[in-house]
Amino acid sequence: MSYPARGHVSGARVAHLTTVHHPQDPRIFHKQCKTLRDAGYRVHLVAQRHTSAIIDGIAVDALPQVHQRYARAGLQVSLFKRAYALRADVYHIHDPELIPLLWLLKHTTGAAVIYDMHEDYSARGGIEGAVLRGLEKWCFRWVDHVVVAEDGYNDCIPEEVPHTYVLNYTRFAPATRSCKVSLAEIQKTEVSRELRLLYTGVASRTRGLDTMLETIRILRTENIKAHLQISGICNIREDRRYAEAFVINYNLEDAVRFNGWKEYLAIRRMASSYENSDVGLCLMEPHANYMKSIPTKFYEYLAYGLPILCSDFSLWRKFIEKHKCGAVVPAGDAQAAAKVLRRWKRNPHIYKKYVHAARRAAPQFRWKRMGDRLVALYDQITDRH
Repeated sequence: MSYPARGHVSGARVAHLTTVHHPQDPRIFHKQCKTLRDAGYRVHLVAQRHTSAIIDGIAVDALPQVHQRYARAGLQVSLFKRAYALRADVYHIHDPELIPLLWLLKHTTGAAVIYDMHEDYSARGGIEGAVLRGLEKWCFRWVDHVVVAEDGYNDCIPEEVPHTYVLNYTRFAPATRSCKVSLAEIQKTEVSRELRLLYTGVASRTRGLDTMLETIRILRTENIKAHLQISGICNIREDRRYAEAFVINYNLEDAVRFNGWKEYLAIRRMASSYENSDVGLCLMEPHANYMKSIPTKFYEYLAYGLPILCSDFSLWRKFIEKHKCGAVVPAGDAQAAAKVLRRWKRNPHIYKKYVHAARRAAPQFRWKRMGDRLVALYDQITDRH
């Protein structure tokens, strides 16, 4: 994907800043930074990394790597110094804890500033939630623009605040199993002899580890050949120990594979996971933040023609029913999940119908539409400044 360089943005410098996200975070690096690079902007990213480098034409300025959440606060001085030295035309932050730093950059450099709202922090309780919501409300009074990752966050942003929805559609269209495959070819598709289940993204018990593992256990006790691949990092040590013990206790070593698990999994390592799977899982617990947004993995599953089996949240149910691309089950109900999968396994014609629907829905969730929207926003902002 490429965007023609525009004369009035040629040489404009933009800096994306994060202390929370991985330097090759899909939304920040692979979607936003690469899209702006292709549009002719000089793109910098300041993030935690072992060393600074030029990666795919994007200058990544390394912050010291820390492992505890509270230690991130100590990175802000280094982050400000690096960001200020760039003298960027636009500063774009991805973490609410950086809002005070963004205000400081705005008033010391005169640059345009953007806040990227990745989550609905109104769903968080306690002191942390109150602080984050307070920072956002303050930010809305002076920020040049807010970029919003989900339609479901519209209640959090006053109408008068300049904002643009840049949703997490998928940038990478697979070369195979795409929406352009003919119906005749789709009809040849069968659930593999071993039912191959896939979960991608950050893994944890609140994100459905318990339910997925129990589902595969149930299928195996019914002598249904099935395999579960969890492709993504699990940051919570206790959750990793729980999952690993579950696999051992129920003799599921040959049925469950952890891909990534203890380390960040690069996008280039993900394609084979999608290509060698039959069903995409998203059996999360009913956390308020999950229930108000469409998971990015939905778009990725559809891009690879994978029917979706997910928790029965109102927003998710509407998505599945609209596109007829899978099924929903009550959150935490492994028996219900196993029942759906058993049905798909024993009735390939039903499974094929969902494959066809997934492929048919996929084109509308390509990143190019969002990328065009992001570039148009940056063009407007740099014109004004």
